[in-house]
Amino acid sequence: MSILIKYSKQNKIVKLLIPKKSYSKEIIIRCLYWYLADYEIELKESWNYNIVIMKSKNDKYFDTNSFENKIKQDLLDYSLRQIIADETKNIKDLIIAKAFASFE
Repeated sequence: MSILIKYSKQNKIVKLLIPKKSYSKEIIIRCLYWYLADYEIELKESWNYNIVIMKSKNDKYFDTNSFENKIKQDLLDYSLRQIIADETKNIKDLIIAKAFASFE
């Protein structure tokens, strides 16, 4: 399953259908945070998809191809960050425990 993107250039609205199996809601929210300066964002859920509706706040030229590439790259980036965070959580916990144990 891939991300489905629908554009309405007239209304300056982008609708993303993101499969729940591909990206968690947390990853989507982290990714979309960086788009808040340029878009009003609404996040909804359906049975199989997280639905993101983004409305442009400005009149800048909207390049659909570059936007599609950027959003896909950003979602992959935050997915990788989450995998690394999950895999290194125990190591971070041990380092913090060791650091505070020295002061007791």
